[in-house]
Order: sequence, then C-alpha cells, then structure tokens
Amino acid sequence: MVSNEQIVNDDFKNLFKVNKGLWIFIFIDFLVFIGLLAYHLSNGFEYKNEFVFAKSQLLFSFGFFNTIILLTSGLTIGLSKVALFNKNNFLSTVFVFVTFMFAMIFIANRAIDCTYLLNNGYMFGSDAFSNLSVGLSSFFTTYFLIYFIFMIHLFAGIVFLVILLLNLIKDVDEKLKYIKLNFTVVYWSYLSMIWAFIFPILFLI
Repeated sequence: MVSNEQIVNDDFKNLFKVNKGLWIFIFIDFLVFIGLLAYHLSNGFEYKNEFVFAKSQLLFSFGFFNTIILLTSGLTIGLSKVALFNKNNFLSTVFVFVTFMFAMIFIANRAIDCTYLLNNGYMFGSDAFSNLSVGLSSFFTTYFLIYFIFMIHLFAGIVFLVILLLNLIKDVDEKLKYIKLNFTVVYWSYLSMIWAFIFPILFLI
C-alpha cells in the first residue's frame, strides 16, 4: 500500500510535470506585469503631485476589499486540493465553488470602481479623459491597461474553475481531477500573487 508521504511526493512532482507549459506562461506573463508596473512607477516619479491626486480619486476601500477577497480565494482553492487529497470530493467541490463566488464578488467590485471612475471623467477613452492633464492621463492610462489585462486573466481563471467544477461533479478518473485541480491551483495562486503587486503599486505607492 502506498503511504501518504509517497502520495505527497508524487503529487509535488506532478505539479511541475503536468503544468510545465503553465510555468513558462507564468514566467513570461510575470515579466510583462512587472514591466507595466515599473513603467507606471517611473511615470509616478515624473508626475508625482498628479499621481498623488489620482490615487486620492480611487476607491481605496474597494481595492482593499478586493485584495482580501482574492487572497482568501487563493486559500479556498488551496483547501480544495487538501480536501481532494483526503478523498473528500464533496468538500473539494464546495471550496472550488466558494472560490468561484469570490471571483464573482471581485468582478462586481471592479465594475463599481469602473463606473465610479467613468462618472468622474477618469475612464480611459471617455470624452472627459481627453481634457485631463498629462500626468493624470498617464496615471489612468496605465491604471486601466493593467486593470483590463488582469481582468482577462481573471476571466480565464473563472473558465478554469468552471471546468474544474464539472470534472469534480462528474464521475471522472481521479488522476484527471488531480491534473485539473493542480493546474487551477497554480494559476489561481499566480493571480493572487500578481494582485498583491498591483494593489500597493496602484493604490498606495
């Protein structure tokens, strides 16, 4: 009989083996985000006062709440793997569904944030945006660029969550469930890590 220790070791090895392509994507994608955030910071040094004012126009409470939501969702997707490891398919499904609901809350909060900025003339592409100063337009251009790229990643993550839920609900091979879960855990954890960089740089620094 295979010991739990052996199962853990095999699972850890499969995490890197199964998701080799995903790790390559994460590495390249991370460099893209870092480049965008670095560009945003460099503009902040050039237009310091205008960037300070721009940050004061953001809904900090919503950004902070979304940070808590996303970090918590990283925990729940991790717990789903623990549950499946312990052969509790039902609990694993529940944790994945909770992660999905956290993602929906995140999107709802981001929609409120975008509506607020649009109403105040800060939305990229709006008529009022063209009347902003160079510093403010620079801030909100990179703000929305980073934001929309992240949201594309988030929607992709939601698709992965739905696929994972269907695999957990259906009577499919256990190995396939582990593969799908490993992939989704790594990807979703990556999203949480990226947001941990985005939030302080866009809202605090």
